[in-house]
Amino acid sequence: MAGGFVLLVWLFGGVGGLVAGLVLVALGAGLRLPARFFWGLAVLLMALAPLAILFGGLPKTPAPGPSFGTRHMAAHVLVGLSLACAAWAGSSELVGMAAGERFSLQRYVGLLRRKESPSLAPPEDPPA
Repeated sequence: MAGGFVLLVWLFGGVGGLVAGLVLVALGAGLRLPARFFWGLAVLLMALAPLAILFGGLPKTPAPGPSFGTRHMAAHVLVGLSLACAAWAGSSELVGMAAGERFSLQRYVGLLRRKESPSLAPPEDPPA
């Protein structure tokens, strides 16, 4: 799972995404930090993004110009890191790494093949 995560973060985030992905995998899989740590980090980083825009300066005109995005790269990076943290937390919960289990392909395939529980089955038609 860790290799696939790093590749996807690299695909979407470039070289910075590769570095962020490697750090997140080292923290999550190497140090075995719980998923709630990454959820909290994702919320914190997302909350800091508007502050980065404020500190970078709001536009003087009613509509921001083309340079607005390039002047506020800190907010862009914070949002990207937040999304990467949330992706790691969610995927680690999905495959059981958040509970301290080792990732196994067999368990992951079992999760994908899991049948619906009987309580979720659609109601049967009443007899006519």
